[in-house]
Amino acid sequence: MDHAVVQKWLRSVLGPYTDRDRVFADIDRTLIAVSSLSPKTEVFTFNDGRTQLLLNLDGTIPVNFRGNTYNIPVAYWIPRDYPREPPMAFVAPTPDMAIRKGPNVDPSGEIGGEYLRRWRNKPEACNLLDLVHDCQQMFGREPPPPYQPQHGPSSTQSPLAPGPHPYQHAINSAAGANGHSNSPTPAIVPKPKGFNLLDEEDDSSVHPHTSSAGPAPGNPSVAPPPRPINPELLALHDRLYHKIDSRLTTLSSTLSASNARLDVLSADLDRGLPAIEDELSRLKAVRDVCATTGDRLQTSVTELTDQVRSLQSREDPDPDTMVLATSIVGNQLVDLVAEDNAIEDTLYHLGRALNAERIDLEKFLKQTRVLAREQFMKRALAMKIGEGMGWA
Repeated sequence: MDHAVVQKWLRSVLGPYTDRDRVFADIDRTLIAVSSLSPKTEVFTFNDGRTQLLLNLDGTIPVNFRGNTYNIPVAYWIPRDYPREPPMAFVAPTPDMAIRKGPNVDPSGEIGGEYLRRWRNKPEACNLLDLVHDCQQMFGREPPPPYQPQHGPSSTQSPLAPGPHPYQHAINSAAGANGHSNSPTPAIVPKPKGFNLLDEEDDSSVHPHTSSAGPAPGNPSVAPPPRPINPELLALHDRLYHKIDSRLTTLSSTLSASNARLDVLSADLDRGLPAIEDELSRLKAVRDVCATTGDRLQTSVTELTDQVRSLQSREDPDPDTMVLATSIVGNQLVDLVAEDNAIEDTLYHLGRALNAERIDLEKFLKQTRVLAREQFMKRALAMKIGEGMGWA
């Protein structure tokens, strides 16, 4: 596959990782240096039962042991907090093989070693490619124990029967020069799944002639006793059961509380339905009244608009012709009242002019006597007209 395509894919799946640039750089260097490894994403199950979708580099790493090259199937899981947390390294057996405990490999296939212990203490000085090189050097000194075949009902070959080494993928040309003929060995497909502790073989299965539980020589039809259940698996099942039970209890109590709240809310809603319907009917009545009032107001506005338009179309009246009485005597009375008010205003302004010294006292007295005499006569005439019309 094109390396640029692999790099683009790596960039697209590194979202959940804390230090995406560092993870990309280390995986890219490792893929360039060890081309037999390939990246993919798979679900990893931790020892406490948690699962996470992690990057996984699986394939084979070449190991030189006693002059021959062996391809060891491995899988490197990259944690989310890489490089603060070291990768989880495993030897990946094929489906028909089991792993035995060795100096640097536990029964589940997990790889240990001094480099991983140093990584946990000083992560800034370690990287993925150096871990792969350390595994190559470690397996070159002490290779992992050979796979043991898982015996099935159709298996007829003894586990000690000679045969090609199960790790061997390609023998170098020196073997051909020594005259050895090797049958082609299929490539070992990495197994990216968890490893079953029940697959571990003890010494009694490797050396059946020394086992006290084997079948009697004289009675080959007697089946061997059943294999006891792994106590670690039982303890894991017990912890898992208690964890699931506590989680289910918590969820049950939470759901019960939620159901109680929902029941109260449902009862409140049921009680509120009649009030809502009553309020809705009142609002409908108010709407009808408002519609009727609006229609009446619209009719009044239309009538007033027509009247205003009619008044605007008429000519403006003469104010003098509007203040008229119904008879000659009435008109004479109106004139007398108007003249009386005019004389009253004139006397007022004459007093102000005297106070402001705009006229002298002699002129003020003369004009006041004239205006007072005239005002007296007009008031007397107005009173006589009022008596004659019966207003007094």
